[in-house]
Amino acid sequence: ILINQFLDDDDINKLMLNSHFSLLPYPTSYTGGAGPLRDSASFGLPVICSKIPLFDEMNTKYLFCIQYESIKDIILDVERVVFTDEYELLSKNALDFSRKNSWDIFSGKYLSLAARS
Repeated sequence: ILINQFLDDDDINKLMLNSHFSLLPYPTSYTGGAGPLRDSASFGLPVICSKIPLFDEMNTKYLFCIQYESIKDIILDVERVVFTDEYELLSKNALDFSRKNSWDIFSGKYLSLAARS
């Protein structure tokens, strides 16, 4: 599904709950945040994403992404991984990442640091 329009939270939830992967094709020059990557993980979805430093860092630590450098890699990797043990592991790692990096945990750490100041 290719969507080129604004989606509200309900629309996003419906799409994510009916998906097997999340595709995040960002240019190599992207320097923004990892919000979409984190959001995908919260649904337990493996992420197919660009091989860029921000995503490299997240994937090296949490292993829930399939990274690609070309469009051909996407097709080959999806066909290779879907509905395999590797897919199940990527999904599990995505949920583990999400549990360890929830907004509750993040805000608690932030407030703890602020209290020390």
